[in-house]
Amino acid sequence: MSRAGEKRVLIELLAGGGRQIAAMVATLVAYTVMARWLQAEKLGAWSLLGTISFQLVLSDLGLTTAVQRAAVAADEERARRAVALALVPLCTLGPLAAAASYLWFLGIAGESAELQADISRAAVFALAGGVISALGTPYRGYIMARGRANAVAYARTVQAFTQLLVVIGGFSIVGRTLLVPAGGLLLASVIELVITVLVARKIDPRLPLLPSVPRSAGETWGAFREGAASLVISVSSMLAVRVDAIVLSRVAPLAIVASYAVAARAVEMIYMLAKQATVVLQPRLGDPARREGAVRIGTGVFCGAIAVSMGAIALDAQPLLVAWVGAVADNDVTATVLTILALAAIVTSSEEMAGSTLTLSGRTAWATAVPAALGAAVNLSISVFGSPRYGIWAVAGSTAVGSLVKTSLAWRNASRLLGYGLRDVARAFAPPLLGGLASLGTAWALRDRALTGALASAASCAAAALVGAAVCGALLWRLSLRPGAAPAGAPAA
Repeated sequence: MSRAGEKRVLIELLAGGGRQIAAMVATLVAYTVMARWLQAEKLGAWSLLGTISFQLVLSDLGLTTAVQRAAVAADEERARRAVALALVPLCTLGPLAAAASYLWFLGIAGESAELQADISRAAVFALAGGVISALGTPYRGYIMARGRANAVAYARTVQAFTQLLVVIGGFSIVGRTLLVPAGGLLLASVIELVITVLVARKIDPRLPLLPSVPRSAGETWGAFREGAASLVISVSSMLAVRVDAIVLSRVAPLAIVASYAVAARAVEMIYMLAKQATVVLQPRLGDPARREGAVRIGTGVFCGAIAVSMGAIALDAQPLLVAWVGAVADNDVTATVLTILALAAIVTSSEEMAGSTLTLSGRTAWATAVPAALGAAVNLSISVFGSPRYGIWAVAGSTAVGSLVKTSLAWRNASRLLGYGLRDVARAFAPPLLGGLASLGTAWALRDRALTGALASAASCAAAALVGAAVCGALLWRLSLRPGAAPAGAPAA
């Protein structure tokens, strides 16, 4: 890739992240309102409701990957058939999974009959919202593969603001009940689905709205084979990130789940904000002529952004969380989980670009799926078997260990695909690694001052992130973006 092309990648990444700011702000405010209006036990219950409803997206059985691969290859007819096929399990397995999840929610031990009844009522709306949101998965995949990530960002922004308005108005009118955020989730999911489908059909007016199976059995099984690896990756990602609250609820009261969820939510929102910027690279990651530069620059920018921000958050951000959500974050559980999960996020981010290019342009997506499955197995094993004795240390620490296993194996496979040697891998990782260390070192030096209050915490986090970003940006320019920088495969400093 030419230097001008690599600079275009950088510009697209930054623009993609900028589109998510409005949605993130709305989500932050909505969560703030919920955390301050709901009791700690209800906030913990909402963490479980949100987790389960989000996991219903897995009911597409990974067939969205077949949609994306067809769209990247500009095979419109196959993409249409893949969309219709993906709707089949979404319209059948999705509602069945929601019904099974509802029965599970009925068994959650609430501290009072009122809390138990509130959970059971809210679960109906939250799970319905999850089913509806999942129906948009193949259309979102098609839109992003066609390079229209800004449209997906717009739909998510409208969704976030819809839920915010419902939460603010609902608590004022109805009171402190889980029905308010659950109803907001349902309404926001409907609106997002409508916008997503309209945008997808604007790109291709012939995209189907109803489920159907292709006439060719070979094409159907081929789509399921393509989707199988993606399904394994998605399940593994859910186990790595979303299942923590469920495992913890087996051994701890809902108030502890709430404190854990606050830290996890803060890390996740920052991570997902940065990750949304990377969807603009999907067409490049699927193109053999452009993928090497996209992986290298994408890793430098995305992993660098995560490393410098999480390095600061890991040590200095707890007073900010207390200012954000209140007393539920003012405890050792939140502080410990915040540190562990922030460091785990840095490890996870280093695999995103390599994993995406293996999925989109590798000979088989199993090159990504196997590392993801092994990492998830390690994660789940430590979490399930360690949590009864070690509690949050096992649940949060398992995320870091599993991410390390997944990242190591995925980069081994990606290096083969890209023709990378050790120097090339070091060149990709040098900017985020050194930037993250600079951020961590600065945050450690400012830690005592940061813990004195929210303003001091914000100033310390900003200073640490800026120092890390300066180091990361300078190295990225020197190794990849400046004129005369060595291409992949050539000796690099």
